[in-house]
Amino acid sequence: MAIHYHLTTPDKVEQIEKNGLQPRIEKRGVYADGSKPGIYLFSDLITADDALTNWLADEMTGYTQAVAFAVNTDGIPLEDDPELAGSFIARQPISPERLSVVKTFDLGEED
Repeated sequence: MAIHYHLTTPDKVEQIEKNGLQPRIEKRGVYADGSKPGIYLFSDLITADDALTNWLADEMTGYTQAVAFAVNTDGIPLEDDPELAGSFIARQPISPERLSVVKTFDLGEED
């Protein structure tokens, strides 16, 4: 089974557990310019933690935690994210049956 990881904020966990992940158009870095909907995934929890440490936590302003979902990506086409090694983009919805919360990361104190 292929497993990747998706990071989100705690307030979105219940909605994701109910509805799954939906591709969204969002500005993220240079290449994720908001022109194509996508779901951003990491190859492992180390890469996810590295993203949080280096830039992603800055985009989660006002939150003290980030939540990681394990995502069963068997049969889901993934594109390499040109911005970060070990990061991928899914362009189709991912059902809740493929998801499970695996870790909560501490982001430090609220700004």
